[in-house]
Amino acid sequence: MRMLQGILALIMVFGFNSHVYSWTCVYVSSYHKGYAWSDALERGLRTELDGQCELIQFNMDTKRNKSELYKIRKSREVTEEIRKIKPDILITSDDNAARHLVVPYFKGGSLPVVFSGINWTVEGYGFPASNVTRMVEVAPVRPMLMWAQRLTGRGTRGLYLESDTLTEAKNLKHLVKVADDLNISISSALVDNTAAWQSAFNEAEEADFIILGSSAAINDWDKKTIVSFVRENADKLILTNDDWMLPFPC
Repeated sequence: MRMLQGILALIMVFGFNSHVYSWTCVYVSSYHKGYAWSDALERGLRTELDGQCELIQFNMDTKRNKSELYKIRKSREVTEEIRKIKPDILITSDDNAARHLVVPYFKGGSLPVVFSGINWTVEGYGFPASNVTRMVEVAPVRPMLMWAQRLTGRGTRGLYLESDTLTEAKNLKHLVKVADDLNISISSALVDNTAAWQSAFNEAEEADFIILGSSAAINDWDKKTIVSFVRENADKLILTNDDWMLPFPC
């Protein structure tokens, strides 16, 4: 909710007034419908902008389609549609929309852009720009790691188990940095399918705890199968920062 309120406040910076209902807003999600994070953000935008502007949405689906060629082609496709629509403002969420859409096609232009959900830092994107402002996403990894130490009796070894995506690579980088400050060693397993996820889970023998990232890029993921698997095989503390992964930790 705080992120959504911030996004709306930033949109107001670009000059919305009492007649905003006649404006057109384009929202580009980096990911796909059915991904809990994106769905929640979409619901919030639609609720808060209802009656304020016509909201047109595009989903880039880059969580499940991870090749650079796909991202480039999809960005060009969406850019062509945006230019036809000629919106009053462009709203984006998460890294891939920023990297592949905003930076090459809209940064420094006349169209106001508000982005959200870029993980940890905008380094490398050149934001903020003259027409771009932001909400950066920072996960509460320090308190999570401190609780891991407390619950495991000062455990010093963790495994980060996650799908293999740009977002999770960024998350891992910052997780390791925070863990170093707490004298915790973090190993990682970034996987593409359920079998690899299960294998990495079972091979985490030396870890004192396991941290689960998002499973959204694992296309054969089945919640019931994984819940059953974790219940049968878990023998250590499991943590997560993602509320949609809460059925799995124990």
